[in-house]
Amino acid sequence: MKKIIWLLIPFLLLCACSGSSDTTELSALQAQLPDLDKNENFIKLSVMEALNYFSFREEDVEEALIYISKDGIKADEVVVVKAVDAEAATRVFTALRDRFEEKKNSFRDYIPLEYEKICRSSVKQSGLYCYYVISDMKDTYESVFNAAFT
Repeated sequence: MKKIIWLLIPFLLLCACSGSSDTTELSALQAQLPDLDKNENFIKLSVMEALNYFSFREEDVEEALIYISKDGIKADEVVVVKAVDAEAATRVFTALRDRFEEKKNSFRDYIPLEYEKICRSSVKQSGLYCYYVISDMKDTYESVFNAAFT
């Protein structure tokens, strides 16, 4: 019996230490996103401020990391929202997808290069996290998200 317990200990430790997409801290994630805070084109929004741009409910959001472009010339946005539960995540995903589609439609005939940048992006969900990136650094940011959420 003791041998079985000793064999199970490494397995249990491995399970306890493995990352889960529902336990990612956005402050740690933000630190891994190069130049996000230094980008002068972005403004960071609180959840309350984001309600002016996104149609999610404040009570659906546990934590959020939201950066949008300061002006209407750039389409750039970096958005990560952790929902409070699975049902809230579905609603948040829908709200982000709606914002994304609205953005795409508004740039279609306005600034073609920005429209193409939007078209290279998409809204994604992993567990309680919903996110998208519209940026020239999309691949870099998405690789950080993929590592954190999978």
